[in-house]
Order: sequence, then C-alpha cells, then structure tokens
Amino acid sequence: MLATLPRAANAAIGGLARYEGPVTMRVIRLVMGLSALALVVPLGVAGVWFARDALRGDGPWPGTTLGGRTVPSQLPFSVWLEGERTHYSALEASLTSPEGTTLASFEQLGLELDVAGTLQACRDQRGQGSLARRLRQWWAARRGQVELRPRFHFERQRAMALLAPLADQLRRSPRHAKVDIEAHRREPAQAGRELHLERCVELVSQLYPGEEATVELPFSELSARQADGLLGELDPSLVLGSFETSYRNKAGPRAINIQTAAKYLEGFVLAPDAVFSFNAVVGARVPSRGFVEAPVIREDELEPGFGGGVCQVATAVHAAAVLGGLTVVERRSHSRPSGYAPLGLDATVVYGEVDLKLKNELSTSVVLHASFPEKHRLRIEWLGAYQDAVISHHAYVKGKQATYRRIVTHSELATDAMVRRQKPAPGMDVVSTIDRKSANGMSSSRQFRSRYFPVPEVYWVGADVRPEQLPPPDSALSGVVFNGQLISGTLSETAARRLPTDPEPAP
Repeated sequence: MLATLPRAANAAIGGLARYEGPVTMRVIRLVMGLSALALVVPLGVAGVWFARDALRGDGPWPGTTLGGRTVPSQLPFSVWLEGERTHYSALEASLTSPEGTTLASFEQLGLELDVAGTLQACRDQRGQGSLARRLRQWWAARRGQVELRPRFHFERQRAMALLAPLADQLRRSPRHAKVDIEAHRREPAQAGRELHLERCVELVSQLYPGEEATVELPFSELSARQADGLLGELDPSLVLGSFETSYRNKAGPRAINIQTAAKYLEGFVLAPDAVFSFNAVVGARVPSRGFVEAPVIREDELEPGFGGGVCQVATAVHAAAVLGGLTVVERRSHSRPSGYAPLGLDATVVYGEVDLKLKNELSTSVVLHASFPEKHRLRIEWLGAYQDAVISHHAYVKGKQATYRRIVTHSELATDAMVRRQKPAPGMDVVSTIDRKSANGMSSSRQFRSRYFPVPEVYWVGADVRPEQLPPPDSALSGVVFNGQLISGTLSETAARRLPTDPEPAP
C-alpha cells in the first residue's frame, strides 16, 4: 500500500500540472511528498520498537498483565515469576454453599504457580500468528489490553485435606417420614444432601485468580428412605412388640449416646415390605451428631470410643422386633454376653461395618417408638399393628469354648506393674427358639444361633514383669499369650483368629 502512494501522488500531480503549470506542479509534489513521509515515519518508528521488543528475551509484550497484575519490565520474566509464587499461594478463593461462604487460600486448595508452564504459555503467545497479528498484539499490550493466563500445578491430596472435613460439616442427612407419637402429628419426609467431592475437586483445579475465584459447591441429593405416602392409616395405639432395658449401672457418657440414638430412631416409619437399617437411620456416631466417647469393645477389650452404648439401643430394637414378629434380615450378636439383655436377643452394630436390618412383612406400616419410662431405662416399641399371637423367646447354651490369658507389656507403666484389665469368660454357642402361638390355636417355632467369643483375661504389665510372676488364674485357661505370642497351652481356633494383629511390643 505504501509503495503505491508515490505513484498515486505523481499521477495526481501530473494531472494538475496540465492545468496549473510548472510552479504549481512543484508545490503539489512537495506537499504530497511531505504527506507520504508523515505516514511512513511513524510506521517505521513503530516497526523499530516492535522489532526491539520482539527480539528482547522470552518475556511477554511490554504492558501485558498476568492475573490482573502488570508484568514489570525491569526484571527477567522468569525471575519475576519465581517471586510471584508466594503472591498466588496467599490468594483466596470463595467456596459458597447455602450456609454461606468459606474462604480458602490457593495453597490450601492445592494450587501453586507453575513457572515453567507459564513461561511456555508466554512463548506461545508471542510466537503464534502472522507478523501483522503479532504487531496488533504488541500494540494492544502497550495499551494494557493483553492478559496472559498463569498456569498452575494442582495437588489433589492437599485439596482433599480441606474439602473432606468440609463435606462432613455440610452433609445433611435426609429426614424420614415420621409420626410424633406424643403430639399425634405426622412429620413429612425431607431430602438431605452431601457434597459431590469429585466434582468439587474438578472445579477447584480450574480456579483462576481474580474476582471469579469462586466455587459454588456442588451437592448430591440424599433421598429419604420413607416417603410421606407410606404413612397410610397407621394407628400408633396398637403395640406389635416391645422391650425395655436398663442402663442404670452404666450411665455417664453411655447415657448420652443411648438418648442420642433413641432421638434419631423415634417416630421412624417402616412401610410394608420395606427394610429397616439401624445404621442408616441412626447415622454416623460422631461428635457433630451428638455422640460422645464411652467404652466400646475392640479386640476383645473395653476401650474408649465414640458411640459406646448405641449397641444397647440396637439390642432393644432387635428384641422388640423379634417379640413383635418382624423378620430379622441381618443381625450379629455381641462378642460377649450382654448384661442388659437375655442371651440371643442382643445385637451389635458398628457404623459402616455391622448393621441390624429388619423387614416388615405385614400389610400395614409400623412406627418405631423410643421412650424413657424412667431415668436410665429405655423402652422400644413397634407400633401400628395388632399382635394376634403370643411370642416367646428362650435360649440354651449348646457348647462352650475355653478362654486364655493375654499379657501385654506397656512401656508407660512402672517396670514392676501388674494391672488386671479384664476378667475372663468362656465362649458360648447359643441356640434361640422363638415360639409363636396364634389366637386361633395355631403354633409355630423357629431357631437362630448366637456366638459369644471367649473373653480373655487381660493383664497389662511393666517391662520387668515375666508371665510366671502373675497370680494364678481364677479358673482354668487354655493357654497364655505374651505380647502376641503363644507361650504355653493352646488356643481354640476362634481365639487364635481374634488375637490383636499389632500388639504393643515389649520395650
């Protein structure tokens, strides 16, 4: 285009010269020449500046912004980026939920500036396209109109360390359809929610610094297991089965857990052909849901743990169901007999591992009623159906297994200490019989088994105590285990399988 200017100017001047004469022609040529020069000189100067910037280092065009900040020209770009790591690590993102906003730094979310990746992005931006396109980019950068997107490393594990506890806080369990027995009122079902962790991690990995550094936390709906329409014409005045248990001698923290579990069970409606899951209704035994530390059985020994006492509630629910004629789908007896229920009627539960499941094979819904007729006494009732039969339970011990002595050295004890932590009890195989006698004279019976494992006699001792120094046992023991090793006698197959896998080693 510039090359045609002199020819166009000469043509125009030549045309005018025919009418104005030689003097006018010289003036016009002078004016046109100066005009062409006025166009060529700025373009030439711009070209010189562009060439200088294009050849200088591997940094962005002058005036380019990175994450909203203008890149300085005084430092090499790579050096400046290394210094920007701290800046980006401290930037905050907003994690929004219906409860509000949680602020978290990029560092907490596992995001770190990728210096090598950002340098490559800069080289790609400078080197792509035609000369004309690059000239336009260069000019736009000088006017602050070019943004270079920084690249980031993403550490998934660091993000999960922040998001997993947040997911627990924001989880809302579904509220099942219930009947308020005392107020004679029905409570509708309400869906719950849980954080969709995988989608949340994906959104966090795509965060970009600036005003848009916000993640709207994604949730999945948790449906209520019992819908409103399943309440039907339920009559809570009819008692199908009931059972009472006392915890007067084991109150304290256990009482809190028993009352908390009963609260979650109260008013639960079990529709015809539906299956009740104790763990699904009571939920996780964690502090945020009202549960506290109380003794639990772990590796045949009592030790502190969250939710101790909940098994007594499960036992009452199981016993009331058995005496009410509900079908037991899944149940496990305790590892040892329970003082709060007859042999064969107890049930143990461990959240996420061991459950109690019952099925309603009646033609009508039933409701679970948990109440406290007196202090430290729990009563569980299945209501809503008439019991047209007399149901009784009795059990007998079919066989016993010998127990043993377990000795464990504990370095925190005095070197000559001998502490008897637990009394022994033999294991038992128990057969339960359920007899049912209907009002019309029809009778039936069924049986189920319970296995109670040998309870070892447990001693904790100091580093200098040898097994032979301990007092003689109160009753016959099959063997002696010292720090995980059988040193005398024998163990039954059941006892051997239940030895702790990681006993504390002797110092």
